[in-house]
Amino acid sequence: MSRFTYNHITVGGTFDRLHAGHQSLLTKAFLLAKHVTVAVTADSYKHTKQFSSSLLPYSERVRQLHALLSERSWSDRATIAMLTDFYGPSLTDDSMDAIVITKETRHHAVLINKKRIEKHMKPLKLIIMPFVKSSDMKIIRSSRIRGGEIDRQGMLYRGLFGHIAKSLPTSLRTSLRKPLGIVIPGTQADTKHTALAAINRIKAYKDSLVIAVGDIVTSSLKSAGYTPHIAVIDYRNHRENLPGKAIASEDKRYINYAGTIMPRPVSFLYRTIRSATVSSAPKTIVINGEEDLLAFPAILMAPLRSLVLYGQYNKGIVLVEVTEEIKKKVSKLLREFQ
Repeated sequence: MSRFTYNHITVGGTFDRLHAGHQSLLTKAFLLAKHVTVAVTADSYKHTKQFSSSLLPYSERVRQLHALLSERSWSDRATIAMLTDFYGPSLTDDSMDAIVITKETRHHAVLINKKRIEKHMKPLKLIIMPFVKSSDMKIIRSSRIRGGEIDRQGMLYRGLFGHIAKSLPTSLRTSLRKPLGIVIPGTQADTKHTALAAINRIKAYKDSLVIAVGDIVTSSLKSAGYTPHIAVIDYRNHRENLPGKAIASEDKRYINYAGTIMPRPVSFLYRTIRSATVSSAPKTIVINGEEDLLAFPAILMAPLRSLVLYGQYNKGIVLVEVTEEIKKKVSKLLREFQ
């Protein structure tokens, strides 16, 4: 007698940035069925997805899926198929007897069964799985990972900052001098040349959100003809007030003391980043104190493929491409803050 409830289950989806929700669906399917067909959406679906510029290509999504199947010892019981529509192989494979879905995809399963019955095929048993939630009790979705809100396990990046100030420990001061990204060399005396080189790099990242942290970086980019989507400034450079840069009375300022990351500017930066994903109007955040360490929350809360630029004194501009890997690195550093 078979230990499996079903002979052949299918489960479909984009399977981008394989996360805890995907793993829950796949685990259920392989527990219940002798064989599982995993149907993965083709690249032609890409334009329908939020933050599509950072959606992995079909070949990479399938590669990561193969790696997971191998890690779980599921490979010999699995078939991976390409989805060019939501029916996929379900209308041609009569050996399928069940489909794993969520409440959101139930209507697709109903249509699949309608077509199967019309073709004189047996309808699929619907196995409805609950959603896996992130730490903020919202559904874990690939779009939220691409959007920079959460990691693959559903950890909320914004939640790393909490409701009290985080202070930079002395033990980290030396290690933070190491740039988090590519250094575009330059000096205080030649900011325009450095800015032009940075702009050439930015142009390679079409449709990416660009965040500049620091007055000199922001002003040099603007002087060279480029306005970042978000600028975080404090009207100071190297802890000295910039000459002729009086803060306008209409500026709303957020206190952030030197060597700290304060909750209020982080909260406002989060809202500004979310707003910038739907509006191209440039936005400026003015800090009363020091803005340097706000590059950390900018990296953690920005969508994947965003660019965060900050200055390194007499070395140039540091350009950070926001990836899952750099978010992990910054998260690890942030956990050492006091």
